[in-house]
Amino acid sequence: MPINRPTLHKIEAIKTENEEVKTFKFRSSELAKKNEPGQFVMLWDPGIEEIPISIANASPKGEVEVAVADVGDCTHSLR
Repeated sequence: MPINRPTLHKIEAIKTENEEVKTFKFRSSELAKKNEPGQFVMLWDPGIEEIPISIANASPKGEVEVAVADVGDCTHSLR
């Protein structure tokens, strides 16, 4: 069984949904192809922490979106 390895993805867009939620969009054709309901990615902010975030949207073009609510140290650091 292959081991998942961390990969860096450039944030292409950030959309403010409301005062507490932002949606981050990045490209990953691998994640977009394998995306199914209930799947999540591990979001890591170096020096803060690593947290699981559900995939909010994925397109056939390889665009992936995650919606992040400001509820803890890691999510707050993304503001």
